[in-house]
Amino acid sequence: MAGSSIQCECGCIVHVPSLSVLHSQAITVPRPIPNVQFEVETLPRPKPFTEIIAPMQAFVTTNGDQPQRRVSMMVALTADAIWIQDVWQIRRIPHQDLEIEKHRNGAEFDLTLGSKKLRLEFTSVAEGESWCREVQIQQQLASDAPQGDLRLPEGVAFVRQAPEIPFEDLGRVEFTAQTKWAADRGLQLRAGMRGADAVIGVHREKCPELGWGGRRVIGLAVRAEDADARKRLRLKWYAEEVIALVKRMLLLLTIQVGVLFLIGVVFRSGTGLQAPTGETQSEALVSAILWLGVFYALPFALVVLLLVLRWPQLLRSAGLAVLAATTGLGLTALISHLVAVLKSGATLTQGKVWVLVDPVNWALIIAGIVLFARAWRLANNARQILPQEMQAVPLAQTAWARSLFGATCMYAVALLGLVAFERYQQSVYLLQPGIDVRREQPALLALSEGVAHIQRGDLASSEQAFKKSLRLWQELTAARAAPTIYDVNLAQTHYNLAWVYERQGREKEAEKHYAEMVAIGDKLPGDAALDNEFRQCLISARAALTDLRGGNLNRLLKEKDETAARKYEDAQVKDQKGEVEAERLYQEAVDLWEEVLPQSTNEAYRRMAVGTLATAYLQLGNLQFRFAKRTEAEATLKKAIDYGEKSVDQAPHSPLAKHNLDLARNTLDSLREQALQEELNKMWAAKRFGDAIDRYKQSIEQQEELIRAGKDRDNAERRLAYRLQRFAWVLAHCPDPKVVDTGAAIKHAFRATQLQPNVGDYWYVLAAVQYRNRDWKDSLETLEKLKAMEGASDGSGLLLMAMNKHQLLQRVEARETLRKAVAWIEEYKRKAEGNAIVRYQYEMTRPALEALRQEAEKLIETK
Repeated sequence: MAGSSIQCECGCIVHVPSLSVLHSQAITVPRPIPNVQFEVETLPRPKPFTEIIAPMQAFVTTNGDQPQRRVSMMVALTADAIWIQDVWQIRRIPHQDLEIEKHRNGAEFDLTLGSKKLRLEFTSVAEGESWCREVQIQQQLASDAPQGDLRLPEGVAFVRQAPEIPFEDLGRVEFTAQTKWAADRGLQLRAGMRGADAVIGVHREKCPELGWGGRRVIGLAVRAEDADARKRLRLKWYAEEVIALVKRMLLLLTIQVGVLFLIGVVFRSGTGLQAPTGETQSEALVSAILWLGVFYALPFALVVLLLVLRWPQLLRSAGLAVLAATTGLGLTALISHLVAVLKSGATLTQGKVWVLVDPVNWALIIAGIVLFARAWRLANNARQILPQEMQAVPLAQTAWARSLFGATCMYAVALLGLVAFERYQQSVYLLQPGIDVRREQPALLALSEGVAHIQRGDLASSEQAFKKSLRLWQELTAARAAPTIYDVNLAQTHYNLAWVYERQGREKEAEKHYAEMVAIGDKLPGDAALDNEFRQCLISARAALTDLRGGNLNRLLKEKDETAARKYEDAQVKDQKGEVEAERLYQEAVDLWEEVLPQSTNEAYRRMAVGTLATAYLQLGNLQFRFAKRTEAEATLKKAIDYGEKSVDQAPHSPLAKHNLDLARNTLDSLREQALQEELNKMWAAKRFGDAIDRYKQSIEQQEELIRAGKDRDNAERRLAYRLQRFAWVLAHCPDPKVVDTGAAIKHAFRATQLQPNVGDYWYVLAAVQYRNRDWKDSLETLEKLKAMEGASDGSGLLLMAMNKHQLLQRVEARETLRKAVAWIEEYKRKAEGNAIVRYQYEMTRPALEALRQEAEKLIETK
């Protein structure tokens, strides 16, 4: 103790003279001490260890069983030991048998105790030399140092509100430091030196005299009575840290969503950074809710999941999601805007670079980084905070956590990529000379409203909206250096207004606006702003202008077209009602369009008429097919296919044209299949079984040729599979034994299942012909495959399964399966009584089902 400084319990620093100074002083006889009896007071809690050097921050490097790591910790020096405080763990290194090796730089030195070695590194040489000197002094005085309470806890938990557990009150402790981290660790260290297992009731307050980050922390040091209580304290500490982090994350995400919502809905035109969309307030509200929901669903879900589950593995995922949704989004938007400014060559004023110093944006960016770092740090600290047994994570939990982290990484990449693209595109657009966001938005809005009125059939309201939009676009294009897109929108407005006038019969006004649209379009040849839609409108405007200037021919063609359209609509109504009159109206409509098409010089109309004729012929062919007019239906469907192929060639990306073409082909195939089946049925009824077999083979070869030709391959394979399974059934069940060939039947049925593996009927046919070929085991396996595919077996499958089991001498199972089949048939019959559709299906399948049932009962119950 001599020659050093110690801290009194009151907090004062007392300097003890060195031994040489004490020896040089004269020795005087002390005065006699009065014989006064003092009452010894038993203190309710142990005194803390006297601090030679108060807790301070240092870097500790450990060499031992664990890999070497350099970690910032709090260290303190007492008369008997060096104390080191990690996140939770506290270590006491006694001075006895401690070897010190000082480094040349003076800021660090090594401590060796047995086989363990650690290095202390301080922020300055003065601190390092002071520590080394004091440690050496305390080693010399180790025998005189007070021992205190040697009860050393494993670590010190940090709990604001302690759970209901028994504990021993060791007194209040406090610590003041320049950072929150140092204040917390210092308080833990002081509590640990008292033998405390935790600090509860933690209270923090700012210390302005220490600077912006100065903190003073006060708490109650307690010692838990048992291991379970210490475990609960650690779990409570972790829970409080997670809850505090989650609250801040949710608050930050909510603020971020609120700011983006205000920018996208309330102040979308005021910021000057949002490209006009032409959306109404309600449409903008829906769009904002939709996109914010897509962008922020995952971060909110991960944070809530972290709050509920409190898995340490979720901390990094939640932190990364919050970082991407706040910091990543903000920085990406700033960088994308800056890139757009640099590429456009705009000046600082034109480039709106004030967004780079937006305090709200930077506050959100910094807050996201802070919370991400805190989440990442807490994930690392959880290894110490949580008890060892709580860190044994099940494989399923690990897999889920890693999957969520991977999904979060993909979310972050997708989000930042989309934000970068959208922000860059908007900034490039807004930085064009002549862009006027405030006036462009109402112009676009009026244009959108006009289109909406047209869709509702309100031509008068659409005219007023287009007139308003036209006036605004004329004002915008009159400005110096107006961008090309304004001319495009002006031309589009002229076209829409001309279209309205034309529908109202005001041909002169329509001709004027069509001419204006064509004049603007001619000034913009090859411009990048002219997309395909505008080019199509320009073509339509020229055609309409030609029609209006044409004469009687165009008027006549127009009248015929309108008459054809009216007849076609009437035919559709009557078709839906099942009236015979629909066929005549369909035929008259297509005849009129056939007259108009070759005479029209309007290319846009000709393309539209081809698609219309393809659809009309398809409707007429379907109607004739239903009326059993096969000859007429086949000719009509061929026309539908011819026009459908032309329509697909003209618009290869049109899904409707392809769909109608496929419908026409399928309907024609169904018609021909029905005719083939009737032909075969007649041969069968006349007992011309050989002729029927030859006809089946011929029809199968026709489909094979279609497949080899490669045209409409999918439909050809589907028809081939159908004919193969029908042929297989005939070969196995023909009344003429000379024709029966079950081996060939199996081959054809198997190929049908390969062509159409998802059609259950084909698997049933394969099982049936296998049974007829006495391949009972194979038949049973095929039925099991069918059952696995459809989830259950129907009555036919159960009957065939029972027969197979009986043939395989599984008599008990066969009777049980037969019982299930009969029960299924009875239930099917009961459902058919109350449902017309089910009754129709039952009546269609009843003959075959009853025949198979009789065969099964005769086979199983009579033996």
